[in-house]
Amino acid sequence: MKYVYIDTETGGLDPQSNGLTEVGAIAFNWDEKKLIATQESSIQFHIKPQKNLSYTPYALSIQGQTLEDLKEIGMGEHDAWKKLAVWMYEQLGRDWRNNPRVMAHFAQFDHGFITALARRQMEKGITSRDTRCSWFCTKALWGQMMALGMHTCSRSSLQSIATYYGITPEDAHTALDDANTGILCFEQMMRTMAAYFKKG
Repeated sequence: MKYVYIDTETGGLDPQSNGLTEVGAIAFNWDEKKLIATQESSIQFHIKPQKNLSYTPYALSIQGQTLEDLKEIGMGEHDAWKKLAVWMYEQLGRDWRNNPRVMAHFAQFDHGFITALARRQMEKGITSRDTRCSWFCTKALWGQMMALGMHTCSRSSLQSIATYYGITPEDAHTALDDANTGILCFEQMMRTMAAYFKKG
């Protein structure tokens, strides 16, 4: 079955006041029997700073970006939304904005920023249903696994889970590499679960 793992980099924590700076997503097929994810397609782009949105120095420093960098390499929000929407439609079909086959580490966070981007581009096309996050959340899955005694790692950041499984991100805090790390962690989490339930 096909899934999409998506990650966003942002100018802060509030999707209503902070802007998106980068989006990365990878489409992959998940083999339930072999517990293997096979990557198919990917998308990545930066977004120019918006005058009515804010970008905290701390958030930008984590990403290794500056507003000047984003002005140079980023695209406008309208083009960014169009690019993402077309690619996601090609991967998962029309209802991708509320599809549980879209996966993110902290799904509510990424969904909030993507929904805010969509709202700024197509206000009349956003319904209350679109604001409810139905994306698959690997952070929540990690918490459920801990509650069942499958691991003892109390930290739930993507980097902490990657470290737990011995996965070394190529370039942490870039959207596409974080999406790739997320898929690798998801593979390991599902294998951990399979072994746990097989043993039990």
